[in-house]
Amino acid sequence: HGGRTEYQTHRNGARGLVRVYVAAPEPVLLRDFLAAVTGAAGVATAGGFRLACGAHEILVLEPAALSRRVSGFIAAHPEPHLAGMTVAARHVAAHVTAAAEACGAFIEWQPTAD
Repeated sequence: HGGRTEYQTHRNGARGLVRVYVAAPEPVLLRDFLAAVTGAAGVATAGGFRLACGAHEILVLEPAALSRRVSGFIAAHPEPHLAGMTVAARHVAAHVTAAAEACGAFIEWQPTAD
């Protein structure tokens, strides 16, 4: 992909972004906009909706639903915002780095063998 190669690897073996979480008090208000931007249809899920973007996904959830799903989420903003992400990585165990430890957005780590 070009760019600076020193930024393309990390000691934790990060391989890529799997999922992005958006916290929104009223997820339905974002559905049409995100569907138009991504070209994916929003599919209802408990507390919000999911957009499939190839092998990746965007989950837009009410803060309470996100709190139930991910322990590292902190409901600190009343407006829609990037709440966290799932990163596939080698050399890590499955865990969550809390938002307070990761510049305000949690990181959910997903171990991968490749």
